[in-house]
Amino acid sequence: MKINKTQVNKFCKELKIKYKSIIQTIKMEIIDDNEEKQLRLITILIKKSQRNKGYGSKIMSDITLFGDQLGIPIVLKATNIYGSDLNRLIDFYVKCGFFLIGEDYMKRLPN
Repeated sequence: MKINKTQVNKFCKELKIKYKSIIQTIKMEIIDDNEEKQLRLITILIKKSQRNKGYGSKIMSDITLFGDQLGIPIVLKATNIYGSDLNRLIDFYVKCGFFLIGEDYMKRLPN
């Protein structure tokens, strides 16, 4: 399936509508470096009042399904700039099927 910036933006908008009381920010982009097309998760921020309730897992499930449907990998950089424990965040992404490709860069291959 071909993917473009408009489709990625539409998907993010749909997630914000679906999880309107949960997602504070979500940003994704498509990367095409001629070697491999990738979906990059730039930012996903769950509202503080909604954290640790399982919503992050549900949202990541939607995101990984989107990557699977496209047949492309998802990449991200795990960061603690929003107050998360970095090790806990990396463990969370590993449970979502990601693996480390650098100190804090992660990748998930499509199923």
